[in-house]
Parts: sequence; C-alpha cells; structure tokens
Amino acid sequence: MITKLVSKTLKVLMAIAIRAREDPTCKFTSLAHLLTEDFLKECNR
Repeated sequence: MITKLVSKTLKVLMAIAIRAREDPTCKFTSLAHLLTEDFLKECNR
C-alpha cells in the first residue's frame, strides 16, 4: 500500500527527473524546499 507521503515523494522526484531529461541545460538553483522532515524520512525508508 502506498501512503500519501510516498506518493507525494515519488511525484516530486519524477517531476525533477522529467524536467532534467527534457531540458539538459536546466540548472536547479535550489532544491532545499523539498528537504522537509517528512520527505527525508520517506527517502530513508
């Protein structure tokens, strides 16, 4: 069973991956807003 947090985490990571793949010249200046406590806990699982 996928929780809402896992689903949200996957959506965020997929959005970053898609953006990077579609525009190789794109530079991510900051992804710090993604580093919430819940996000990091889920990534650690």
